[in-house]
Amino acid sequence: MPVTIEDAGICKKKLSFEIPRDDIQSKIDSTLDELTKTAQLPGFRPGHAPRRLVQKKLREEIDGQVKAELISEAYKKAVEEHKLDVLREEEFDPAKIELPDDGPMVFDVEIEVKPEITPPDLSDIQLQVPRVEVSDDDVRQAVDNLRRTRGRFVEQTKTVKAAERDMLTADVRITADGEALFEAADGSLAVFPQAIGGIRIDALAEELAGKKAGDTAAFTVTIPDDYETESLRGKEAEVAIAVKAVRRIEMPPLDDDFAKSLGVDTVAALERAVRERIDSEASDTREAARRDALAAWLLEKVSLEVPEGVAEANAGRVFSQQVVSLQRRGVPIPQIEERADELMQACRNRAQRDLKLAFVLEAIARQENMETTEDEVQARVKLIADNYGRPADRVYEDLEKRGHLGALREQLRDDKVYQVLLSKATVTEVEPPRPEPPADAKAGKSAEAEKPAKSAKSAKKPAAKAGAKRGTPKRKKPKAKDDDAPVDDEAT
Repeated sequence: MPVTIEDAGICKKKLSFEIPRDDIQSKIDSTLDELTKTAQLPGFRPGHAPRRLVQKKLREEIDGQVKAELISEAYKKAVEEHKLDVLREEEFDPAKIELPDDGPMVFDVEIEVKPEITPPDLSDIQLQVPRVEVSDDDVRQAVDNLRRTRGRFVEQTKTVKAAERDMLTADVRITADGEALFEAADGSLAVFPQAIGGIRIDALAEELAGKKAGDTAAFTVTIPDDYETESLRGKEAEVAIAVKAVRRIEMPPLDDDFAKSLGVDTVAALERAVRERIDSEASDTREAARRDALAAWLLEKVSLEVPEGVAEANAGRVFSQQVVSLQRRGVPIPQIEERADELMQACRNRAQRDLKLAFVLEAIARQENMETTEDEVQARVKLIADNYGRPADRVYEDLEKRGHLGALREQLRDDKVYQVLLSKATVTEVEPPRPEPPADAKAGKSAEAEKPAKSAKSAKKPAAKAGAKRGTPKRKKPKAKDDDAPVDDEAT
């Protein structure tokens, strides 16, 4: 069965087929023989109609079946004989291919294939990762976080100044063009970025920090593009806040009674349990950093171009996930749409990187004979089943039905590659870069020094900002020194 294969782009092949007339006629004859055995034509018992009449009456059905089978057989044979590792087929419409009355049937198929990769020299892998340590302060601060979750807000004296995450009793009024957009008297207002009356105020904590009972705050914000009143979108709104009282979280004492409320007998046992949790998180963080460093090293050492169609398809999937994530974080849809091109390009870059890394890991696994065994698959399925409290055989069937077993095998194979390469690598821990301090010191800066650290795992991750410039006050207030600022904590 003649086929010509030629390059048609990055990781793209064009397969040109020419099905000889003899093969076409042979397929027509065999198909006609089968249909004649069961054909039901008026005036004849099933299977007793003349062959010539069956061919005439069922010509369209016969031609369609013959064409589909010839295309499928020719394509499958070409892929197998030429060992083509197909990733994706270009759009192909069999209806546009004619089954000729005479001569051969010709058609083209374009496919994307996996790139040929030569793995790098794996004998000298040098990696640097940020050092992750767990200190006694980390443990104490984590315990304090637990205490805050059991705390309650207590009204402070009139001289106490507000700090981020305090709770205020306040009058709030937002106006634009002389119209009141939001009014509330003696309401509860957290000293924290939030939306009030449909208007996001990202610098609310910055504006309220340092205020005490009897103080006021006045500033302007830009009304967002998705505000319910279209005529006000993009205009300036005046925000006026009168502080009536400052409430601050009061933590329960750290004693054995508190420890027992959390399921352990003593404070010492609580601290041990907290340290074990933080140590576990730190271990996960170290392992993730090592894998990230190895992935970056591999991508730097291997030069290759990835199939454009597959990368674009993956980019579309990543883009959809990013849009949903941004919406969940409260980013206005118009703002997402404004940056759609920039976001899509970032998703393309990520999709290309992920695809390239997948090809490199697969090539290394092939070179080093690292295959996933069925026992390893069954062990991972059992772990999944135990997490969901389901029988392992039912989980296996479900994964197989949904087409996820292949992805599971690839994940296990990649884990094995990472494990083997990291065991060979020289890994050096270095001090993580220190974050740049903000240009303008916030009120309550003295309290920031006491701010409890998150877990060792989360402390190494930069915080993601969902908000945009919309809702940021145009005028900055002078910052007051806050000697009474409390310890800040996300749990409150």
